[in-house]
Amino acid sequence: MTIREVETPARPVPRPLDLGLLWGAFIRSLPIALLIGVLAGGATYFIQDGEPPVYEVTSTVSLGVLSDADIPDWIVARAEPVYLSMAQDRETVEQVSAVTGVPDPVISAESGAVQGVILISAEASDVAQARSLVDETVITLIRRSARMHETAMFAASTQSEQLTAPLRAQIAARQLEDPLADISDLEWEIQLIAREIETSIPEVVPPVQVSQTDNDGKPIRPQPLNTALVGGMAAGLIALLPLIWWNFSNPRRVGRMWLRSLRNRYGVDTEAASFARSISPLAEARAVQSLSTGGMVLLLGQSGSLVELEGSGRIYQADWFDPWWREVPPNEVGLAIVTVEKRSKKLRDIEKLVAHLTGMGIPTMVAFNNKEENNGSHSDRS
Repeated sequence: MTIREVETPARPVPRPLDLGLLWGAFIRSLPIALLIGVLAGGATYFIQDGEPPVYEVTSTVSLGVLSDADIPDWIVARAEPVYLSMAQDRETVEQVSAVTGVPDPVISAESGAVQGVILISAEASDVAQARSLVDETVITLIRRSARMHETAMFAASTQSEQLTAPLRAQIAARQLEDPLADISDLEWEIQLIAREIETSIPEVVPPVQVSQTDNDGKPIRPQPLNTALVGGMAAGLIALLPLIWWNFSNPRRVGRMWLRSLRNRYGVDTEAASFARSISPLAEARAVQSLSTGGMVLLLGQSGSLVELEGSGRIYQADWFDPWWREVPPNEVGLAIVTVEKRSKKLRDIEKLVAHLTGMGIPTMVAFNNKEENNGSHSDRS
């Protein structure tokens, strides 16, 4: 029996997405991704476990008394961002540091769930130190608030004196000319100016500490277990995607997964090997065995790597998708050999072909060629 390859150029066909192969790539990638996740999580745990603990105490501070209806909402709304900024600015941090002796204390502030309520937090190496930082921050805010009000009052008084000085001079001049002169109009103007200046003075909304929490005495960080779980999951997921792509795009691995699925689904014989001929030595031996028992061999392959067989009238050869071979009576076929090249883009269609052959009761073998395609022709084999 002589086998001679006849090669024709193959047209590029877009590779369809095979969900079965994708699932197989996922299953093959999962153990490695899990291992990477476990290693990353373990490393993260040991790194986090060696860091010093950080504790946090949070004080709930009300701007004024919440039950005080005399303070308009707009005043509270205007004061809230001022206190939020003031609680974290450099002046407050320096004053708190000077009193507590803690260099560069970590202090933060944020709005609460209710308007007029702010949350002031401090971090330290122990709960007692964090509590002292928060308490001193609230005291500093109260002092600065009172000082701001005093400054505003002094500025208003100075402005009032300056604006009413000409009016008072006119009153003195009238009384000098006539002690009984009417000065009510000038006094009324002075009162109006004083009233306007008084209303421009911002109303004091003193901060009042309502409650305090310390996270039940537990450190807010590090949290080795939680961080390790998150880090491990993230590392595993990040590693899983390229692993899936590598397994899915690696022709040899794809071939093995595909052949395994064919064996499990259709019960066919499969072989993955590197062979320079059109069929593998094992497939050729199976063909000879089938011929020796009087069976007929159906050899199906890609049109670019079909074979021409000489010396036997009981071997049919065709492209996978040639229609004429389907007219061969199934009971006369002893073996169908389906050859697939390594980088074939028609695995899904070939699987349908295998399903058709097994459905007709034809013994089928699938040979997957792991050898890279070679554009050169091969020598004849006898």
